[in-house]
Amino acid sequence: DSPSRNMAFMPNGLAYVSNALRKAGVNFQTVDLDIIAYHRYHVSRLFDAPDVILTPDGNPLPEDPWLAENYELWQRPDTLEYFRPMIDETVKALAEARPKIVGFSIQACNVKFAKEVAKGVKALLPDTLILAGGYSCYQPFIGRLAFPEADYMMIGEADLNVGELVRRLSAGERPTGLPGVISRFDPPDANFRPGPMPKELDALDMPRYDWYGIDVYRNHNHYQLTPIIASRGCRWSKCKFCAERFFWRIRSPKNVVDEFEYLSGKGCDLFMFNESDLNGMPEALLEICDEIIRRRLTIKLTGQLRIHKNSDRAFFDRLKEAGFVSLRFGVDAWAENTLRLQLKGYTLDMITQNLRDCLASGIYTEVNIVLGVPGETDDDITQSIEFIAANKPYIGRVA
Repeated sequence: DSPSRNMAFMPNGLAYVSNALRKAGVNFQTVDLDIIAYHRYHVSRLFDAPDVILTPDGNPLPEDPWLAENYELWQRPDTLEYFRPMIDETVKALAEARPKIVGFSIQACNVKFAKEVAKGVKALLPDTLILAGGYSCYQPFIGRLAFPEADYMMIGEADLNVGELVRRLSAGERPTGLPGVISRFDPPDANFRPGPMPKELDALDMPRYDWYGIDVYRNHNHYQLTPIIASRGCRWSKCKFCAERFFWRIRSPKNVVDEFEYLSGKGCDLFMFNESDLNGMPEALLEICDEIIRRRLTIKLTGQLRIHKNSDRAFFDRLKEAGFVSLRFGVDAWAENTLRLQLKGYTLDMITQNLRDCLASGIYTEVNIVLGVPGETDDDITQSIEFIAANKPYIGRVA
């Protein structure tokens, strides 16, 4: 996993892939370059105490390049050059290890760094295969455009097929036409078939981050927001702009709270539901809250949810009792026409009611805004501004 990822999170996806490879019985190592780069950067900043950290081109870097507001920083060539020594070190170490396969977790912020490592490995070890997966690999027609360095790419969730693929590749096979996989070995007329998706999420082992230990995933200012996935996909799955419209599945409340209890025992106390549709089934979320309350876990919770007709004051009061301190609403559309264009499935009145009741329960509110969907007009923008302003008393932050 290459920099940069939101350092509020530990790497969920990497942990699930690590679990799948362990079950496959292959010899592998998990390396989180992101957390290594993060700590090295802050050790230099805090102990060497420069007035400001500069790139080789003389451009200043912010106090914390990993914050969300600095995402675009990772697209700059001079940022990449600042981390060039680490890229070279990584390539050298990989070349010495002589792996049959190097896998990369790819998303928009880390793709440039990952490309440099992949190209460096290929230059020294041309027979080593590059395998990619992750958020940028969610569609077959986008994947290899985003990361053409990949010899093989997992599309979508890889829990059920990455182990078998790695086993076959390490045995010298070069398979084609596998469900959920695209490769440079595929014939030009190959038709992509989706891979298997885990239907019973309780059957998957929980992430344990055991390649380094959880203690290393704490920020320089002692902040740590631990991700939990209680569901995958989205029950609504209609919003026009969204890339997260996948088949929705949920874990049982006991299974979810078992993970909370395990991680709480490792020192984690602030958790983020890292998923698309936290309240897709409000009653299921309330069951999780009841299980937290029953076990008397003292934890703080946050997450992102949709505007929902069944999210009333009583609903938010239960969430508050379980430990929710903040909620981000994917409101997205703030005008009547954009609600229709985006297929959001709710009304302006429901937006106000959800935000008002959430804040009244004592939970901090954040909101998302999506602008520029096809068909949106200047009048829609004006109405959106007016409606957001009218709801200002119920909005803690525009996220």
